[in-house]
Amino acid sequence: MGIFVVYVGGILSALALVGPLSDRWGRRAIVLPTTVISALASLVLIAGRDSYPLLLAGRLMLGVASGAVLAIGAAWLQELMGKGEEMRAALLATIIGFLGFGIGPVVSAIFEAFDAAPLIAPFLFHVALVVAALMGIWPTRETIIAPNPAPPFRLRFGIPDQARSEFLRIVVPAALWVFAFPSTAFALFPVLVSDSVPGFEVAVAAASGLITSWSAMMSRPVLARIAPRKAMPVAMWVGVAGYLLGTGAFAFGWWPLVLPAAFFLGAASGVLASGSLTLVGEMADDDQRGSLTGTFYLTAYPAMSMPLIITALGAVMGSISGALLVVTVVGSGAAVLVTRSSRT
Repeated sequence: MGIFVVYVGGILSALALVGPLSDRWGRRAIVLPTTVISALASLVLIAGRDSYPLLLAGRLMLGVASGAVLAIGAAWLQELMGKGEEMRAALLATIIGFLGFGIGPVVSAIFEAFDAAPLIAPFLFHVALVVAALMGIWPTRETIIAPNPAPPFRLRFGIPDQARSEFLRIVVPAALWVFAFPSTAFALFPVLVSDSVPGFEVAVAAASGLITSWSAMMSRPVLARIAPRKAMPVAMWVGVAGYLLGTGAFAFGWWPLVLPAAFFLGAASGVLASGSLTLVGEMADDDQRGSLTGTFYLTAYPAMSMPLIITALGAVMGSISGALLVVTVVGSGAAVLVTRSSRT
């Protein structure tokens, strides 16, 4: 639990701070050093495999780096692609993010299956990927040409007054499920059905993670045909359907249902992430784009803990199935809100 808490704490702290900082200092000033921190974090995690304090330090570093690159990278991409390209930039940011989610479980499963230093090799692989990424990032131009004057620093959410209502009624309720849907698909449902697949637990978990991530690519063809404001309500209901499939897999012992559940939940998450980032890109003032993008992710990321929330609720209720149904009902309520708000 402590490992997860420090990781999420690092992400949320970064998301609260780096948006306003990047609006003042520029995107490169945030993305480059935090990308380096990501690689250093993996080296600390290797050193910390037998040291709990080092393990916590590595996870904190990784959380800070992940939050910073996730948010400011998306804002930077919006600016690099320019006005009128908000949807393309949002789709690209979403695809890159989910590629990371998809590669991770597969790489870990391969190293575990072949017993190839599973506590070292995956992290070295990550370091190599970071070095390759830095080679691509380094020549990328800065989009904040003349950094803003530096008034006394304060946290800013970057929500323009004219877009406040739309942000609160559409983006926020959708954002709460951007990570709630996929985290449940790849971190909870495979665990719940693990007793039904003895000897294949890792394979089922890897398959769920891969399907969740790659199905997020559905956001590209969907948003190419349907505007974000129309696609996002549909995605919410697709996610609710995914929860029902996963609940059925656990409640009735039909473990294969976790795979279509992963597809539904991943596809829903991809459309919600891309759609929300498109709206954020359209709403943002140029001098607060980093702040608003950070606010979106600050709203979305805590729901990555949804598997823990469901498990805790299940312990209180005495029924995991009951907890899943409660969360599904809450998700349905959010879907109704997004649907109604998108029509006005």
